[in-house]
Amino acid sequence: MLVASMTERLAHDYGLESLLAMDGVVFVLDHGHWSKIEARVVVSNRHVPHGVRYLRTLHEVFEYQFESAEKLLVDFCNDGYEMLFGVNRKKQ
Repeated sequence: MLVASMTERLAHDYGLESLLAMDGVVFVLDHGHWSKIEARVVVSNRHVPHGVRYLRTLHEVFEYQFESAEKLLVDFCNDGYEMLFGVNRKKQ
């Protein structure tokens, strides 16, 4: 079976064309949130068999008082842990 080249796929796949055109687009949402889309063509492999790497992220705007890179990383990890597991590791 022959696999169509990305150029051939783009000529017929308006959804894919639209997704790739949105690479880097930021959507401003309500309540201080924003979302970003990243999408690009990559060489197909076992992790990306379709040849498109994509990512959509959701962010919240908040004030952060930077003190050091180390503290930023610790705070980032603690916040992620709290979001995933509902446990505030800073207070343990």
